[in-house]
Amino acid sequence: MRGGSAQDPHQLSSRQFILSNWLGGVADQPFAVWWAAEQHHIHPALSEAIERKFETPTADAELCQTWRNLIDAKRKNNLRYGGHDLAAYGVVSSANASGGWSEWHMQRLFEATTPRMAVRRSWTDVPVDRTASIDNLIAWEVHYPTYPEIDIPDEWLCRYVEGLRSNLTLAVALETRLRSEPYFMLRPFEPPNGDDEHDFGINHASDFAHRLVDALRRLIANDPQAASAEAKRLPPPLSPIFSQLHIWAAGQTKLSTAREAAALFRELDAEFLWDSDLERDLLAAIKARWNDLTDRDRTAVAKRFLKGRPAWEGVNRRDFRRYRTASTLNRLYWLQREGLAATAGIDVGAEISRLRRVLSDWTPEGAEAELERERHRAGWVQIDTDATNLLTLPPSEILAAIAAGGTRAGPLIERKPLKGLMEARPVQTLSALKFAERRGEAAAGSWSDILWDDARANDAPRVRLLIALRLAAMPEGLLIPNLQSAGFWLKQRGQALWRTYPEAYFKLWERLATTVAAHPDAAGSGILSDGEPDWVTSAINSVAGRLAELTSIIARSSAVTSCELWNRFANILATSRSPACQIDRNHPLVNWHMAEFSSALKTSVTTGSSAANMCRPVRPSLD
Repeated sequence: MRGGSAQDPHQLSSRQFILSNWLGGVADQPFAVWWAAEQHHIHPALSEAIERKFETPTADAELCQTWRNLIDAKRKNNLRYGGHDLAAYGVVSSANASGGWSEWHMQRLFEATTPRMAVRRSWTDVPVDRTASIDNLIAWEVHYPTYPEIDIPDEWLCRYVEGLRSNLTLAVALETRLRSEPYFMLRPFEPPNGDDEHDFGINHASDFAHRLVDALRRLIANDPQAASAEAKRLPPPLSPIFSQLHIWAAGQTKLSTAREAAALFRELDAEFLWDSDLERDLLAAIKARWNDLTDRDRTAVAKRFLKGRPAWEGVNRRDFRRYRTASTLNRLYWLQREGLAATAGIDVGAEISRLRRVLSDWTPEGAEAELERERHRAGWVQIDTDATNLLTLPPSEILAAIAAGGTRAGPLIERKPLKGLMEARPVQTLSALKFAERRGEAAAGSWSDILWDDARANDAPRVRLLIALRLAAMPEGLLIPNLQSAGFWLKQRGQALWRTYPEAYFKLWERLATTVAAHPDAAGSGILSDGEPDWVTSAINSVAGRLAELTSIIARSSAVTSCELWNRFANILATSRSPACQIDRNHPLVNWHMAEFSSALKTSVTTGSSAANMCRPVRPSLD
């Protein structure tokens, strides 16, 4: 409870101490590093044993440094409560319970949320090779502790901003230490329409930047002079994340003067001036301060846009020229769209016309889409199936109208009006697809949307018949990209189709089986697995597997009544010249289903009706 050893961990038992010394003795072998990387903590006795291993002049200096970094990372590991770092929540709870924040709480908060280096095992097998590279066994990353929602009192905002800036500076240094050009997953401080729902579901350096901006916004409202002073303490714009912060500050009249904003727009590194992740904030800042700039400064900005982005090493010059021209056209179009072209100091319209002669396929619509494109967004994607505007159109115009409407109805909202039309007007929908087929238009995606849709369970029998006949007669060039979706649809709706229209069922089954045999690459399972193949999962999710499973299900059902149809089906399978018979050789599970089918055929002959007993079905070939 007290004394000089109160903070020491529990002493190891004699057996554990011996094991620690042994592990320290083999610390120069790859498996030791691989083992240690996965542990949350390492006992000081083990750390000392490992350090002693490298206290010789002949020790591997690089491996020694790896161990030092690993042990240091484990010492700073605050993972508790099942692997979650929740120390910051305890600080917030303490501040609320004790009646308010204090300097002690602020220090504990920033200690608890300090980013740190973390190490884990790489996605490799256990290292058995003594010469294995350490770089292939462990992986380093920057760990960002869980950050709670905090309501900081106004009187503590300056201190809060100071701590956030310090932790962000450390985060950038750690990320740069890992890789020379780190990717910070930047998202705009000024999102479109005030929508700031860019939640990646993970902690990252960009989160510190957004918390810093939110705190500065509050500080602007409470103490503009203090906010301006804090903004000037930002590290220089030598990294993407600090460039983004300086760009945002340049757009705030209470954080920077017009001269300071102009200096940033003129002198910002070209790499960041053309960085797509910074574009939205940059253009928002330029627009906000445009009228504050002098004519000379506005012309300088426009000329930087006109000059275009610099080429990077190793790029194909012809491809880069097109890329640079498109980027320049987009920026000039933006000046025109925002009403800034008249005071830009250059003839923006004439320059756009000149560059369009170089890049003839550039369009204002494309530039608009690029400027408004979300760089990053995460969340649940919603499907908009509203087809109201399609109900009155003739079938020949439906797909064109869908294409004109685009695929997005908003952030994280995907438009699928054909699904809604299929539920409301199935015949009209299938007619539209037939028109597209006759005109040779690509409709594979439209068919896929319809066939994978769970709403097909509610289709009327005649709609199922129409879908089956369309698929059975579909041109090969259209059926192959839809082979997976067609196999899924028949597997899900095949029993209902068999009960009402068995001839259509056989027609489609044979067409799909024939296509599978002719194009096996298009019919394989879409499920990927590491290591040994998972034959069962692969078979179940292949088109051949679905056809075979459906066959055995129907063979066991009471719907088997027509001896003539069963003989026809058995002959399809048994005829060695028919490519359909090849599907039972793709997977062991397919063979098993075909054996079940053969058994069901025998049962229908020996126990069925008198008409069935007269039948002599041919046993399918199972080898």
